[in-house]
Amino acid sequence: MPTVAQEPAQDPAGDQALVEAATDIARRFARGGNHTVAAAARNADGRIVTALNAYHFTGGPCAELVPIGAAAGQGAYDLTAVVAVADRGRGVVPPCGRCRQVLPDYFPGIRVIVGSGGSSGGDGGRGTGGADDAGETGGAGETGGAVRSLPSSTCSPRPTCGRSTGRRRRSRSPRPPR
Repeated sequence: MPTVAQEPAQDPAGDQALVEAATDIARRFARGGNHTVAAAARNADGRIVTALNAYHFTGGPCAELVPIGAAAGQGAYDLTAVVAVADRGRGVVPPCGRCRQVLPDYFPGIRVIVGSGGSSGGDGGRGTGGADDAGETGGAGETGGAVRSLPSSTCSPRPTCGRSTGRRRRSRSPRPPR
C-alpha cells in the first residue's frame, strides 16, 4: 500500500482513498484517446468527487479541473485535496501548468497528490517526457511506492498534461490582403 508523507493537515488514509477512487475511475471508464486521466478530489466535508479529462485538440479540460465544476454542482465548494491517475495502469500523475495555476486560484490551501506511477521517462505518466518531472514525483499508483502530497503552490509551472499528440496542425496559408 502506498504511503503518504506526513504533514500537519494530511490524512494519509484519506489521500490513499483518493488515489484508489481515481484509479478505479481510470480503470473502469477511461476509453480511447478522449478520456485518459481520472481525478478524485475531496471536499472539506469528506465527500469525494471523481471525474475524467475531456481531451480535445483545442485544449479540453484536464481531469484535475473537471471535479471543480462537478463538486460545485453537488454543493461542494471547499476542495482540500486532489489526485490524477492515468489510464492503462500508469498511476498517479502530476498536474500540468494550467492546473497548477487554476487549482490554487479556486482553493488556495488545496493539496495535490503527486507521483510518477508506472511510467518511465520521468514524464509523470502523461506521455510528454521531461527529465525535471522525475525529481518532483514520488512514485505511486498501481505500481506501489510512495505517494507524496504537496501544497499546489510548491508545484513547478512546467506543463506535463500530454495534450500534444505529436502531430502538428497544418497551418493554413495566410489570406491575401483585400
